[in-house]
Amino acid sequence: MCLNKSEGAQIISRMKKIIIAFLSFIFILTFSLESWAISWERDLADALEKAKTKGKPVMADFYTDWCHWCKKLDKDVYENAGVNRLAEKFICVKVNCEIDKGAFSKYGLRGYPTVIFFNAKGKTEETVVGYRTAQAFADIMNKVLGRMPESNANQQLPGKPIIKKKRAAGEFKLEGIMDSEAIVNDKIVAVGDEVDDAKVIVITESCVKLLYKDKELTLSME
Repeated sequence: MCLNKSEGAQIISRMKKIIIAFLSFIFILTFSLESWAISWERDLADALEKAKTKGKPVMADFYTDWCHWCKKLDKDVYENAGVNRLAEKFICVKVNCEIDKGAFSKYGLRGYPTVIFFNAKGKTEETVVGYRTAQAFADIMNKVLGRMPESNANQQLPGKPIIKKKRAAGEFKLEGIMDSEAIVNDKIVAVGDEVDDAKVIVITESCVKLLYKDKELTLSME
């Protein structure tokens, strides 16, 4: 089939538009993934030293290249926006146990993946063996942050300053209120969430109400 000059120019123009659209799609996709990419260190010793200097906890992911659940953790959890926001409060490090062969025995690992959370002094705060969903993993991260010094714990969710702070006596303690969320028993919760078998039913600027064993409990900031 022969094309005249005008038809050939039109085909070339269409092809250019298709190529530009395809490249734009790839760029947007790459930017979207990278915008939530955790910044991983690759040396645990260096990460622990940085933790001492910066006063931040460490999240260390021990993995192998052949581990299926390690890859699922990378894809389903570490790309989660909520997990990424919390990860900014940690120094995050990946340890490839096929390269660092002594890590398995040194840190008492039982399998892969294993994520160990260290405090700023290098002491183990929490060990997570195996895969967790993004929400479950975020809950663990919040729990670890809740154990950190006040300056770190109060910064778990950027842009939401604590209005007041008080510890309530009894089985539940209210540590702070942040807009529509609160810190109860070292966990950030919103209405509808559960904390230690109690359901959060109301959050105001001055109190949090829980439903616990069919009884309504009020944790007051006053």
